Amino acid sequence: KGYAMMRVQGYVPFKSLFGGKARVLQKFPSWTRRDIAETVRAFLHTVMDLERSHVVVCDWNADNFMVNANHEVMFIDTDSYEIHERGGIKHLSAMYFAENAAPEILRDKSLLKRPRTIAQSRFSAAVVAYQLLMCGAHPYSFAGEARDGTFVGTPEQNIIAGKCPLGRGTDCQLNEITYNLWSWMTGRLHNAFVTTFRDGHGNPGKRIPIEELDAAVAQFIREMGREPMRLELAPDK
Repeated sequence: KGYAMMRVQGYVPFKSLFGGKARVLQKFPSWTRRDIAETVRAFLHTVMDLERSHVVVCDWNADNFMVNANHEVMFIDTDSYEIHERGGIKHLSAMYFAENAAPEILRDKSLLKRPRTIAQSRFSAAVVAYQLLMCGAHPYSFAGEARDGTFVGTPEQNIIAGKCPLGRGTDCQLNEITYNLWSWMTGRLHNAFVTTFRDGHGNPGKRIPIEELDAAVAQFIREMGREPMRLELAPDK
């Protein structure tokens, strides 16, 4: 026996938009950061719809999420999703994507034998949202070396170590291009990401709900109408 899979045209994987302004415009020549933000909202709404149906994404590889020029998203490779039935029966998956996984999963693989939690989903969904808004930059990537003498590692290594350059009081820094993109976000978005990636790194309960992240992105879109520089995919200051 087999199954039928819907064929789509005009969609590209999120990861094909990573790598800076040129990569985004190569796929969608008219796009601004507003289009990216609208894509983030469509992505977050789909994650919320799945969770309301007791379906949990496990493989947060950005190649598994696709978008077209109208900000419509498609999720693929869904055989790794978990289904948590209302009666208590849970169909589990051991699949995970290390670069975007919650730190507790990376530190303790035995957690993969248990149902995924909302807090773990919140962390991974926020990573993908951040990567889209930052043209591919990872929230745990930093420039140079940290003040404690440690050097840049892979995103997975940095997640485990808690090396996040966002917000004040960090011991590592963003590079110039990423900093410019970060600086043109709103304070509400800054707080959402800092709360999830720093405060929520060792305390999953502090990671913000996806609904709150969506509301922060919606406010960012409104602010773009007031300050055109926020629309830039590569602001120069």
